[in-house]
Amino acid sequence: PFERIIFSVLHAMIGVGDLIMSHVEAYVEGEIEKKSPQEMQLRNELATKTAARDEAHDEWEQWKDSFAGGRLLDKYRRRVGYIEKTIIKRLDAIINNVDLEEVAKTNASAEKLTAIAEKTNLVDNEIPRLVEENKRVKSTWEVFDKDISVLSVKLKEYSKNRRTEEASYYTGVDRIFQDEGANRAAHFGRKFNGVNLRTIMEKAKILFGDDGRIRNYLLEKEPTKAAMTKDVCDDVLKALVLWDTAFSKLRTVDPTESDCDEAQKTIDLAVAQLRKMGISITPKVHGTQFHAVNQMRSIPGGIAKLAEDWVEQYHQAGFRYDLCYCRVGDLKQQAVIRSRAEHRARNPKVVMRKELVDKRFKGMRKRKKDLVKDMKKQVKEELRQDILGQAWDA
Repeated sequence: PFERIIFSVLHAMIGVGDLIMSHVEAYVEGEIEKKSPQEMQLRNELATKTAARDEAHDEWEQWKDSFAGGRLLDKYRRRVGYIEKTIIKRLDAIINNVDLEEVAKTNASAEKLTAIAEKTNLVDNEIPRLVEENKRVKSTWEVFDKDISVLSVKLKEYSKNRRTEEASYYTGVDRIFQDEGANRAAHFGRKFNGVNLRTIMEKAKILFGDDGRIRNYLLEKEPTKAAMTKDVCDDVLKALVLWDTAFSKLRTVDPTESDCDEAQKTIDLAVAQLRKMGISITPKVHGTQFHAVNQMRSIPGGIAKLAEDWVEQYHQAGFRYDLCYCRVGDLKQQAVIRSRAEHRARNPKVVMRKELVDKRFKGMRKRKKDLVKDMKKQVKEELRQDILGQAWDA
């Protein structure tokens, strides 16, 4: 349970960000991209199979909950267990009791035979019949699952091939993300990392706002679906800002009871927005909604200082060290190079010279950067309050 571990705020943010970005990609792939007739046929077939699978799955769930189906099967199984563990044991105790009269033992033997006959009938006839019926109903949607899996693999191949083309709208959207500082091409699996997702959340209005770059790009490429594009971009903007606000509140140091209440309310609004968009509620989303704020309250100082950012930072530091000896084959020499690199980074004279260089050459740029950062923070806070106000009104 979450009471025994620290909730991973950073990885929860990455998980939620991936969900929202996948929603954007699915819209671009399904509604904006120009697709071949073969791919359109596959997509239509996938939609048909998915609807049929859902219907068959609902039928199976209804069978499990029916008194003539799943409930009856459970009842029979419980009855077999009761006969074995209770009735027969009780009757055997009577039969083997030397102090009882023969009449009582004879009656107990007759009852035992009746119980064994009932159990045999259930085990040999009734339970197998219901098990087979369960398999038949369940196999209907399992067959659809296999077909859907095959179709999904084929569609992924179409998408993969199309994304390598210069004219792909997916590529166009990806370039906008890159221009704004969120470059996933350099990362494994083409997934955004935590830094990139923070950038996207901070620049949500620039990307998806009324005059957002991605919104305008999609409207330009497919003007016939302008209303749908506007609705999707509005939803994505709202989701990004709400979750950015939620994770910001979770990182409050020494939170008060009011801070915890506000964080919970914001998270509830953010989860409601995901549900509105039709996005699945994953374990990370569930954990954020039902467990994160509890840890804000119960852990002294909150969970801000226990976030795993330092782990990710050390991954990057370790990667830089790895680059120092990645082409050296000898393990002993690799260890020597790594040791020297770490020693050099901690050397007091090296640290002092770095601080002097920063102070002499980066001071002015840092002051300008801080001013710009404060202005961006003010704009972001105003956007957060605006989106929160809209969410409360809704």
